[in-house]
Amino acid sequence: MFLSIIVPIYNIAGYINNCIKSLLNPDINNNFYEIIIIDDGSIDNSLEIVKDFANKYQMIKVVSQKNQGAAAARNRGINEAQGDYLWFVDGDDYIETNFIKFLLKEIKEMQADIFLFQMALGADLEKQFDKTVSYNLEPGRIYTGEQVLKNGIFPSSACNAIYRRDFLKQNNFIFNKESYREDVEFTGKVFCLANSIKYIPLIGYYYFTRPGSKTQNISLNNRIHLLDAEITIANSFLRFGKSTKKQHPWINRYMKERANMVLFNMMLSIYRDKEIPFEAATALLEKSKNLSLYPLDLYNSGSIKHRCMWFLFNLEIMYVFMLKMNRLRG
Repeated sequence: MFLSIIVPIYNIAGYINNCIKSLLNPDINNNFYEIIIIDDGSIDNSLEIVKDFANKYQMIKVVSQKNQGAAAARNRGINEAQGDYLWFVDGDDYIETNFIKFLLKEIKEMQADIFLFQMALGADLEKQFDKTVSYNLEPGRIYTGEQVLKNGIFPSSACNAIYRRDFLKQNNFIFNKESYREDVEFTGKVFCLANSIKYIPLIGYYYFTRPGSKTQNISLNNRIHLLDAEITIANSFLRFGKSTKKQHPWINRYMKERANMVLFNMMLSIYRDKEIPFEAATALLEKSKNLSLYPLDLYNSGSIKHRCMWFLFNLEIMYVFMLKMNRLRG
C-alpha cells in the first residue's frame, strides 16, 4: 500500500459526499491507496453517509470515536494507516481529479520525506477559488527542511503535502490535541527535520470555505481562542527548538525566531482589536510571561516602524499603557 488518506469528520453531512467522491479513482488499484475516515463523534448523519461509501468501496475504512477534536482524529488515523505515505484531507474540502494517481507516480519514482504541492483557498464546489498557496521552489529539485524554511517558506496547513509515515513515526510527530491551530504547530516542526522535500507546482488540494468552521468564526470568543493558540504555538516551538539544540543548533535558533515572531504578531493583534477586553488582553500577556515567552528577544530587522513597535511592545508598562489608551479611544 503506497498512500493512506486520513479524513477526520465531525457533523459535515452536507460536505463529506463531495470530499469522498473526489478521493475515489476507478483507474487506481485498491492495493495502492486507502481512505481512512475517522468519525469524531458526529451527531448528524455524517457517519451513515461514510458507511454507505465503505460498503461500496473496499479501500474505505471507517473508524468511530468519541468527540475529541480534529487533532485526535488525525492521530487515530496515523495509528490506523498502513500506507508508506500519509495525506491529511479535511472532510469539508476536496482534491484535484486524478491527483492521487499523480502522487503515486511521484512516490514510485523517489522516496522523499515530504511531497509539497499547491492549495487553492476559498474554493467553492465548482473549483472556483480566491487564491493559490504556492511556493518559490524549483520543481524536481530535492530540498532539505532547513533550505525550505530559510527560504522564507512556512506552510501553515498540513493538507497540501503528503508525509512519509516512517519519517513521522521515527520523530514522534503527531498533532497536539490541546492546540486550537494544530496544523501550524505540526508543520512547523515536521519541516524542520525533513531531509528531503520535493515540490510539485500543481494545485492538488481545494480548501472549501465553510460557514461556521473555526477559521471562519469571527466572534469575540473565537478571536480570543485563536490568540491564545498563538501562545501555545510559540511555547511549543521554543520547547521543540531546545529539544533539538544539540543535534541541530540551527533549529533552536530558527524556532526561537519563529516563537518571537508569533508572539509579536499576537500582541499586535491584541493591540489592534479594540473589542478584546483589557482584562482578557492582559491575561494573555501574563500567560506569555509565565511561559517565559515574554519579554521578546530584540529584533534587528524589518522596517524602522516595525522595530520601534517591537521595542515598545517589549516594555511591559508601555505596552499595557498602549492597550489601555487604545481602548479608551474606542
